[in-house]
Amino acid sequence: MSYNKRTHLHQNIDAIKLALRLDKEQKKATPKEREIFAKYSGFGGIKAILNPADKPEDIERWPKSEIELFPLVRELHEVLRENSPTPEVYKRYVSSLKSSILTAFYTPKPVIDALADALKDRGITPTRFLEPSAGTGAFISSFKEIAPEAKVTSFEKDLLTGKILSHLYPEDKVRIEGYEKMEGRYSQHFDVIASNIPFGDVSVFDPLLSNHEIPAVKQSTQAIHNYFFVKSVMSAREGGIIAFITSQGVLNSEQNKPIREYLMDTCDVVSAIRLPNNLFSDHAGTEVGSDLIVLQRNNKNILPSQRQQNFIESRKLSNGISINNLFRDFNRVIQTRSKIDTDPYGKPAIVFTHEGGIDGIAKDLRQMLKEDFSQHLDLQRYQSHAQESLAQLQSRIEVTEAIKPAIEIKPEQSKQQQTYSGTLFDMDDPAIKKEPTPEAKPKSVTEQPLITLYDLFGFTQEERSQVNKPKKRGRKSKSQASKAKEPPFMDWREEMIVNAHEKREKLQQETAAAYPVFDARREEQLE
Repeated sequence: MSYNKRTHLHQNIDAIKLALRLDKEQKKATPKEREIFAKYSGFGGIKAILNPADKPEDIERWPKSEIELFPLVRELHEVLRENSPTPEVYKRYVSSLKSSILTAFYTPKPVIDALADALKDRGITPTRFLEPSAGTGAFISSFKEIAPEAKVTSFEKDLLTGKILSHLYPEDKVRIEGYEKMEGRYSQHFDVIASNIPFGDVSVFDPLLSNHEIPAVKQSTQAIHNYFFVKSVMSAREGGIIAFITSQGVLNSEQNKPIREYLMDTCDVVSAIRLPNNLFSDHAGTEVGSDLIVLQRNNKNILPSQRQQNFIESRKLSNGISINNLFRDFNRVIQTRSKIDTDPYGKPAIVFTHEGGIDGIAKDLRQMLKEDFSQHLDLQRYQSHAQESLAQLQSRIEVTEAIKPAIEIKPEQSKQQQTYSGTLFDMDDPAIKKEPTPEAKPKSVTEQPLITLYDLFGFTQEERSQVNKPKKRGRKSKSQASKAKEPPFMDWREEMIVNAHEKREKLQQETAAAYPVFDARREEQLE
């Protein structure tokens, strides 16, 4: 199936019309309308939307090869104008579309299914899944099939694509903004992060990374594909999986060596596979080299291996082509034939083609991932640091509610006395232990320990005491207020427990009859 720009442009316009109408009417998409959204493919490769189309005579300024698209491009602009409350909103829509032309190449679903299924076969079923460049949610769709109860968070910077995504997945957390807007509380939070990330040397400003003390982290913000890797390493919990389809420059470029060194300091290489240049031909009308890189977060000191060193090092061939040392031969490439040619930027490159089409690519990819995951994915580390499942959490809540009547609080106790004093437990250990403080009296046989928020999120006694310290109050000057900065990239549990502490104090003011007990509703609010 060859790529037809006219067909894709027409389908995109229909989807945009529908999204804008549903937004205006505040309605959810019907199953039939969702089929219209599913045909949206973005504007990657459709450069014709950059041409002027305000007036009929603008057609004279168009290249002859694109003239047939002129009526559709005019219709697109008319739809955006009619549905924009102000000229500024219209300009934002157009600017957003133009920014996506070089980066929005959607991945065929069979290829994503191969990745998701290979992870499932190895025992990976994420509870918290992140898609940082979601498009219309092809990765979300595949991963929901292997983990239907997973909590999904997605980012999509393009305004119109984001609207369509939110209608396709109304039950999930869809954020129509750039990945750089994700807060520090998501540090070490996600089980699996997977995406086809943006290509190109576009710089990113992220207050959490742009001025980071680690040089490689700071450098990553100068190229968007490097940035997505580093930001995701910070966002994946110990043992978590990062799986990105990205440009070959991440592994090939000598300039990116510091980035690769940082990745090998924080992760293990699970898989690195070079994909054929015709991967996006049918869905995006472009031939571009790409790699699938799968990493596993490792917070411990990693002993350097030859495989990691190969990931870091690249070399330049006699014909001027740069290639990563993992690709010493074609065993790590999904292809049936190859030739020396040029990349989209006119530089010499090895162009790989798979004559089996998308189905053939997906079949070979599935087999290679199966072998890589069986050899290099540490399932024990993934599972030992996994978040509690919803069923486990509900069980914990039921236990807490069951022991609630056994807690006796005397009315004369002060707020200072009514504080949590349980010993913290490790989140990885389901056992809950409580040791009496030196002043505590021996408990009766029937008395049970109370599960606290501090317990649930694994905070040390020192961290808890820091949260309980009273804040100094005072008025800030206007100059001080204007200089307020975004909080540092902190552990997500820290921000959660601070918010929980404030909620607890408010609740204690309302009643001194009993301790506030953690329940499912509060957990939902804190999330």
